[in-house]
Amino acid sequence: AVSGEGYFCNTTAGAFTVNLPAGVAGSIVSLKDYANTWQTNNVTVTPNGTDKINGTNANATLSTRDQSVTLVYVDSTKGWRAVQDSTSSVDGTAFRWI
Repeated sequence: AVSGEGYFCNTTAGAFTVNLPAGVAGSIVSLKDYANTWQTNNVTVTPNGTDKINGTNANATLSTRDQSVTLVYVDSTKGWRAVQDSTSSVDGTAFRWI
């Protein structure tokens, strides 16, 4: 992933890994379940080198259907923190004549 970018992650064909960029304070990455398949085919989020995700140097697994997550790098103690994590969806409705 690249800081400042958002990614629609389509796991219809299978699970995959997103590698976070090297942590610099203020870096931001957003991920969204494109096809509502993360509950079946997860996305693994991997921190760069010794960077952390919420204070732990370990991978995170995104496995909730229709989830969207925005991660911001804070510092070397906490690393990447989720500042937004949504499992709700906003759906439009088609216009209907009555």
